[in-house]
Amino acid sequence: MPALRPFGQHACDLEHDFACDDRPALVTALLAAAAPAEDWWQVPLSRRIAALLDLALLAHGLRSLELTLRCGQPDCGKRFDIELPQIAWALDDDLLPPVTVTTEAGQPLMTLRRPTGADLRACREDAMTTLLDAAPATVARALLERLCLAGTPAEDDAPLAAQALSEADPLVAFSVHCACPECGTADDHAIDLEGVALHQLALRQAALVDEVHWFASRYGWSEREIFEVPPSRRRLYLQAMGANEEPLT
Repeated sequence: MPALRPFGQHACDLEHDFACDDRPALVTALLAAAAPAEDWWQVPLSRRIAALLDLALLAHGLRSLELTLRCGQPDCGKRFDIELPQIAWALDDDLLPPVTVTTEAGQPLMTLRRPTGADLRACREDAMTTLLDAAPATVARALLERLCLAGTPAEDDAPLAAQALSEADPLVAFSVHCACPECGTADDHAIDLEGVALHQLALRQAALVDEVHWFASRYGWSEREIFEVPPSRRRLYLQAMGANEEPLT
């Protein structure tokens, strides 16, 4: 995994639009700003997600992420917090081989490469230009054909392929198995890791906006003048002004 520049310290970090509906483009832009030497469009989704989570930790100076889950039992439904350590999404880049899809009888059916950001972009472009977003099965079939390295995928092979990819790439379809502390019921909880990371980065961007506002209102500095001050010294100024904590975390 390449070294990442911490997010939420420079003016360029204010340029990302977290409200946009093009998530693949947003994720790619964030990762490209943090590690520009990498072609993030061509990186497998699992590595993109892991890097985005690492970027979220760096942004807040954390070693783990705290998540809030809800018990799935109808007579409970209580919310509870869990801690997700960085090791939960650690990847060995050398252990990302192609995925073999087998039949229910265990016979090899096809070999797939792992999807990348570019594959998501292609699917989105197809859906927008041909209105395929109204036919998810057609979009899935187009993606399957794009990923296929060996074999000939049939019309009804998409579910088997999706299951094989999920099992081989747990960060894409991530879940945790834990018990509700209120009622004790253990259950699987699906977690959108990419969404979690984007939320944390959006919070850090909002905190950066507040920092700029502090300096502009107290010292009358322009945005350019504010970001000419190194992040470590800006933090000292914030402490001197009585802002002992970041405006947002």
